[in-house]
Amino acid sequence: MIQTATCRSAATSKESHLVEVLHHQAGAGPCVDAYRSGAVVTLSNIAADGCRYPNFQAALSQGFHSVDAIPLRFRPNTIGALNLFRTRIGALSSEDSTIGQALADVATISLLHERSARKNATVNAQLQRALTSRVFIEPAKGVIAARNNIHMDEAFKRLREHARAHQEPMHRSATNVINTVVMI
Repeated sequence: MIQTATCRSAATSKESHLVEVLHHQAGAGPCVDAYRSGAVVTLSNIAADGCRYPNFQAALSQGFHSVDAIPLRFRPNTIGALNLFRTRIGALSSEDSTIGQALADVATISLLHERSARKNATVNAQLQRALTSRVFIEPAKGVIAARNNIHMDEAFKRLREHARAHQEPMHRSATNVINTVVMI
């Protein structure tokens, strides 16, 4: 289970997903503590160690008897946590701990890559909207400058003031100027 600050999660089974939903709703449990502390949290025997997390006893009803919560860290920041549920009592072997950390590292890289791609897509969309708006704004500035025999900077200022006064996007005001719907 991967639990991140934005509360997105992924599970390998419906049982682990149910435990994670309950865990998250309660705001307490190994995964939450691993996320908050940035340290691995191990419950080698949920029945015996469960008093730390009374709401986590639901894991037993789903057939889980131990869990390790591994923080997803990037530099000094913890961006989430990975739960490794087991159906038997016991701690992870050192080899399994190494593999668990490797899984957490891969998950961290994947989440950071996805976050970066989403951010880039947002910036690209904003730039595209700005460029599209410019297709209308530049000719409108020329029309305003020619009509009023003023400099292009003054024409832009008037167009911006008109858009603000009418609470409309500049590209709409610009389109109205070009189509002679408004005279600025």
